[in-house]
Amino acid sequence: MSGGGVNVKLLEALGNGKLVVSTSKGIEGTEFEDGRHLRVEDTEEGFANACIDLMINPKSEKNTAMRKR
Repeated sequence: MSGGGVNVKLLEALGNGKLVVSTSKGIEGTEFEDGRHLRVEDTEEGFANACIDLMINPKSEKNTAMRKR
């Protein structure tokens, strides 16, 4: 048995204005868009780099725009 829908933690984080990194599988079945609502990365390196970017540059224009949606 695999995934049972959108992870509640994802919805909570986005609802509380947190910057989120997920995978394509993690947002399957939603209308979330990469770069608009959150960051989507499907490789280990991409995921790690996105997390580092969000931690180092949380107030960059791109990251601030995601937080407002």
